[in-house]
Amino acid sequence: RHVRQRRDEKLDRPESANGLVKALRQVFAFAVDNDLASVNPAKEVPYLKATGDGFHSWSEGELAQFENKFPVGTKARLAFALLLYTGQRRSDVVTLGRQYLKDGWLTFTQVKNRKRKPVTLSIPLHPELEAIIDATPSEHLTFLVTEFGKPFTANGFGNWFRRRCNEAQLPKCSAHGLRKAAAARLAEA
Repeated sequence: RHVRQRRDEKLDRPESANGLVKALRQVFAFAVDNDLASVNPAKEVPYLKATGDGFHSWSEGELAQFENKFPVGTKARLAFALLLYTGQRRSDVVTLGRQYLKDGWLTFTQVKNRKRKPVTLSIPLHPELEAIIDATPSEHLTFLVTEFGKPFTANGFGNWFRRRCNEAQLPKCSAHGLRKAAAARLAEA
């Protein structure tokens, strides 16, 4: 009852409510495993259904609008191309650099689950992405760096990219929405 009550305090934010239930499930699982509790009450509390369709998927017109705003050779266009032509999360895109390129392939280990169940991918380098990489100056280990020459964090990159979307007058667009656009393009192909 108490876990459900705490969850329901966040009805207006279903993902936050579900995160709370998930965390409490882990806490009580630890308690049960260590004989501190006899049952896991959070295990019986269902997650709330998410509302909406999630992140906005970029349309072909929005892709073209961003490309028109940021020409080849700019950091924004490189970030855009890395997201669109690899379909990777922002946490992976910020780790990519020339050391992962070989013979027309981009090979790297994804950040998500890297310590538990690592997934290494080899993605053929799309000719458009290759041209953009070649045209964009890079003196660092990673393609994308802050104005201070340091690699981006995933969140820092997300905020930086959000500002580039705003500059291109694309307020509904985000880095994650490019993953959805990449998936849509692949499905249509």
